[in-house]
Amino acid sequence: MDHQELEQSVLTRITPSAEENEKIFAIKNDIEEKILKITKRLGLEGVKPMLVGSVAKDTHLKEVDLDIFIMFPASTPRDELEKMGLKIGYEILPDAQELYAEHPYLRGKIDEIHLDIVPCYEIKSSKQKLSAVDRTPFHMEYVINNLDDKLKPQVRLFKQFLKGIGAYGAEIRVMGFSGYLCEVLIIEYKGFHEVLEAALKWEVPGTNIVIPESIASEFDRATLAKFTEPLVVIDPIDVSRNVAAPVSVEILNLLKQAAVIYLAKPDERFFFPNIPKPMSTGELKSGLAEMGGLTVVLEIRSKPIVHDILFGQVRKSMRVVLKLLDQHDFSADRTRFFVEDDAKGPLPTRILLVLHLDTFELPSETVHRGPPVDHNNSNSFLDKWKSASNVIKEPYEKDGRWFVNIHREYTSALELIKDRFKTLNHGKQLNESVRNDNYDIYSGDELTSKQFAQYLTEFILNKPPWEY
Repeated sequence: MDHQELEQSVLTRITPSAEENEKIFAIKNDIEEKILKITKRLGLEGVKPMLVGSVAKDTHLKEVDLDIFIMFPASTPRDELEKMGLKIGYEILPDAQELYAEHPYLRGKIDEIHLDIVPCYEIKSSKQKLSAVDRTPFHMEYVINNLDDKLKPQVRLFKQFLKGIGAYGAEIRVMGFSGYLCEVLIIEYKGFHEVLEAALKWEVPGTNIVIPESIASEFDRATLAKFTEPLVVIDPIDVSRNVAAPVSVEILNLLKQAAVIYLAKPDERFFFPNIPKPMSTGELKSGLAEMGGLTVVLEIRSKPIVHDILFGQVRKSMRVVLKLLDQHDFSADRTRFFVEDDAKGPLPTRILLVLHLDTFELPSETVHRGPPVDHNNSNSFLDKWKSASNVIKEPYEKDGRWFVNIHREYTSALELIKDRFKTLNHGKQLNESVRNDNYDIYSGDELTSKQFAQYLTEFILNKPPWEY
């Protein structure tokens, strides 16, 4: 199957039908009518709803999210906007989850369609923005004015491709491409293939800069020095902002890797990857043995946590564990985290940090390097180590620098993690779980348990999504 045939087949699967759109817009119209009735009852003048997001721009996929903003006059005090925005939202979504960006908003479901209700200010210019979300209507206007009907399917293909490879979404869980970034790139490069070809030229590591054609002539390139992210796409609505700021080096590398292979050999699995079949107990045991070294699973069980906070703390937890290992001369060569948040009971969120270390045992003795002999800190180094209880050989000079031979505090990476995991700073909510002993550390034959089968299968195979 060639690119054209495959992509037409993908579009058939991901483009909402007329009937599906009719349902979406019926829900949208009903919500907007309710908001207007509520604002009238509350005596809120000049407050009105606005549909934004992919549905408003006609770039949405079948799995759709509705984004409805409640627009308040710019003269509204911030605390009133937040208070009344939530009051209106809860009347529409009484069981909503309250989230927080720059200010609170609500997320819920109506007829199985995800819905965000977000209060914002109605402003006349994007330069006037009073809160981070206020520029969104201008983003919508830019896309509607610059994205013709031929390019809308290209946006859908790009979004589904990113979903398939695990690179779609600017939230901290993914650190990937937002829907608006997809649209800006398609407008700039004029197609899905063209974006992939451009991505092949992006250098990692490095800072790759895209200045949309619509602002290129008036953009002050001297301001580029302030952007240090791996991908910089200047927002055509707000030139001080990088639309691609959330995109991580790992996601950028993943896109480049996928683009090379897909452009050479199209495959449906880039859009709709398979989920690998979990290994049996015997297969897990063989796979772990073949990897060698030490594989450790750190499990934390937690109360429900808002995703942006949860995944920020999960990433932090992984960082502090890796830092602890590094401080004691250990190094993990492969890491991954998995999160479940639908378990039953008072601690429904289950976090798995999975690490592999090739070297997990070290000699009991190590050489600690000190300052140059003529450095200001030489005396304090000598004073500290001459009387230290773990010194094997007193400080000595070699090649103009002080050294000292000492006993290691830990010779086993597993012992180190078990001893110190509870003392690490994982973030406020995860700290609470760990301090209350809602965690376990697994290794060896414990890892062949069915509860880890799916996750460790993916960890052992270590393949990109399109290869399953």
